[in-house]
Amino acid sequence: TWSNVIENGIKPDCVLFVDIPLIPIFLIKLLSNRQFKPILFLSEPPSIRFWSYWKILQSQFKLVFDWSKLESENDQRVRLPHPASFDLNKKKSYATEYKSKFATMVVSNKPSNHRKSLQKYRENVIKWFNNNDSENFDLFGAKWDRRVSKYRFIRLIQKILKIQENKNSSVCQVYRGTVKDKWETMSKYKFIFTFENSEYPNLITEKIFDAIYAGSVPIYFGAPNISDYINPSLFIDYRDFESMEKLYEYLKNMNQ
Repeated sequence: TWSNVIENGIKPDCVLFVDIPLIPIFLIKLLSNRQFKPILFLSEPPSIRFWSYWKILQSQFKLVFDWSKLESENDQRVRLPHPASFDLNKKKSYATEYKSKFATMVVSNKPSNHRKSLQKYRENVIKWFNNNDSENFDLFGAKWDRRVSKYRFIRLIQKILKIQENKNSSVCQVYRGTVKDKWETMSKYKFIFTFENSEYPNLITEKIFDAIYAGSVPIYFGAPNISDYINPSLFIDYRDFESMEKLYEYLKNMNQ
């Protein structure tokens, strides 16, 4: 990482930046007393790290890997779909026939006030199960037990002043903490809610692939062109249902 360049005195030819740091590249070179080729990998969408998509900041980089493009533009800007990593050395396959539990969601709590954010839809699903069928839904992930502000500057102030967030009572019936082995946990469930952080074309992260790898049925909400990449028979599109009640009824009536 770029911090290693400063701290450890290494002399790399290239440095890969996952999203754009808030410290300018020229300053990093100055602090490290090193000249290197900066390469940018765009990971988080604009709804999470908006500054990473400012052209003036992207111009600092010699090469940009961009998930949002349908094809590479030139030698300096290359299309790279969002990667999903799996430990294939384990060579473990998860059963698809029998699942002991009904539904789950495995994701960190990432509130946002951005218009493209899907956080409110995650919260709607969680609150619905919390109030209507808490025995058939388990929520895993960091910070769901706390009321995290959707405003970045408030979270920053709380972090600086070390202010603890209030408890989140809206998930108390379904929250199960964090997981040690994501795929092992997910493999116990028939359905997995796989909502992206944001709704952008071509933004398809590891979430839906995690569910498929675990042998479960993904309930997906995210890229509107998801079916261009993944066969629609492999997932349930959350947007096809007008309410949680309709979706729940559909899931309960599925035989296989």
